[in-house]
Amino acid sequence: GGSNQLFLWVNDIANQSSFIDKISSAVVENSIPCFCDDGSKLAFFENSNDSNLVLKIVDSDKPDNIINSFTFPNEKLFPNIENYITLATKNQNLFFVTQNDSSYLFRTININSSIIHNSIINKNNFEVKIAKISPNGDYVIFSTSNGNLWSINLTTSEPLYNKLTNVNACEKYIYFNWNKEGTKIVAQKIKCNSPSNVYSDAVVFELLSQDNILSVKNSYMVSNNVITAFWGN
Repeated sequence: GGSNQLFLWVNDIANQSSFIDKISSAVVENSIPCFCDDGSKLAFFENSNDSNLVLKIVDSDKPDNIINSFTFPNEKLFPNIENYITLATKNQNLFFVTQNDSSYLFRTININSSIIHNSIINKNNFEVKIAKISPNGDYVIFSTSNGNLWSINLTTSEPLYNKLTNVNACEKYIYFNWNKEGTKIVAQKIKCNSPSNVYSDAVVFELLSQDNILSVKNSYMVSNNVITAFWGN
């Protein structure tokens, strides 16, 4: 909703009724909340009164019940673009990216143990746009300002990167989604002649994990004039 409000729309199948529950009046409006696997918990970002960035995890049935809260001083999300919290279904790690003046901070927080793992990336290396974790929690794919997609392995002692695409000056990938098996992504390739950068080609990338590196096994376009592409169950 407007004015930094976040609502939960609850559909009660048993009673054939529905209602809207207000969760927050301080949510970061360009951030996308995330449910845990069974839907019992919801994670979202708020701005605190002292302008710190706060991640809250609440009970979906009783949103006033804050299960956990994490504060990140002097950090912020990306302006003018959607900021995603994504979930590694295998280990229940929430993943998101924050930034400070010099670095991007790739963070994973385990829902059950609250253990935080950080990977710090110098802004001189990349200009990160959108990043999402794989279902098994091993890899993150992220898009960059020049329109390419990269992967990073989160499980190695030193980050292992691999460039997945090579776009020309009139193309860019920004948005993408993993399939539930973590073997493919569907990405949206926006072309410079697209009106207002809205319409895109939907391209599927078949992925290969070998020697701790994620690479592209095959890719193919499935449709053009696409606004949003996502996987069904």
